[in-house]
Amino acid sequence: MAYTKTYTIKSLKNPSATYVSAEAFWEDNVNTACGIGEALDNAITRGLLISISSNLNADQKSVTLVENYKDEASYNNFCRDAWEARYAEAKSGWVTVIEE
Repeated sequence: MAYTKTYTIKSLKNPSATYVSAEAFWEDNVNTACGIGEALDNAITRGLLISISSNLNADQKSVTLVENYKDEASYNNFCRDAWEARYAEAKSGWVTVIEE
C-alpha cells in the first residue's frame, strides 16, 4: 500500500524572497552538494519512491513537497539509505523542512 510523506519547505538562504513557481523556489534553494537529489533519483530507480511533486504555497515563500513511496517499508529504506544526504541538507542552512 502506498505511503505518502508531505513536507513544507521554507528557505533559510533567502527567507524574504518570493517566488512565482515551485521550480523557481528550487532553483534558488537547492544545495546540489548535499546529495539529496541523487538519493531521491536512486530511490526512484530502485522502485522505492513512486513519485515526487511540489507546489508553491500561497505565501510564495515556501513549497509543499509530496513524496509517494511504494509502502512504509520503502520509505524507511530510503531514510536509512539517504540519512547522510538528509543530514547534509539540513546542516547546509539553505532550507528548513517541516513535516506535516
